[in-house]
Amino acid sequence: MKTPAPGPAPSNGDENLRMRSELQRLSEQQNRLFAQLQAGEEHFKQLARSVWRVQENERRRLARELHDGIGQHLTALRHRLEGLGRNASCTGDARLRQAFDLCEIAIAEVRALSRLLRPASIALLGGGWAANVIAQLQKSGFGGAIWPVNPKRADILGVPCFASLDDLPGAPDACFVGVNRD
Repeated sequence: MKTPAPGPAPSNGDENLRMRSELQRLSEQQNRLFAQLQAGEEHFKQLARSVWRVQENERRRLARELHDGIGQHLTALRHRLEGLGRNASCTGDARLRQAFDLCEIAIAEVRALSRLLRPASIALLGGGWAANVIAQLQKSGFGGAIWPVNPKRADILGVPCFASLDDLPGAPDACFVGVNRD
């Protein structure tokens, strides 16, 4: 039994037209998807900036509360303990000395936390990572000193580098150490 002959073969012109039409449709679809991807990426960046602003405001509030609230209360407590220490009946009391020492430790810890939440200076260690961190700090409006440490470079993104930690102008409030996962 013979198989029926297929219908007339499409002409090359019809096939080319169909392929062009399909390519045009795929190109338009690709452009739409790319535009959606770009819009989604921009939306994500806006969300990330919003989250960062909220976090930064919260850090600022916490640092202020630590410094203004708890720090001032601890300082007042230290002054009262000093006053008690000058009282003749309390002089030489070991418990008073321990309380004073604990107060000094608490004041130092509150100051350290406050500096970590809102550092006035940040040292950056780690070649390639430092550029990313500097870019983010500049983008976010960080107003403190940025001290990249890199013995091989004069500057990173226009920020002068220090050859070693010993060359920093002071002790940084925070330090970023960037390392590769490998």
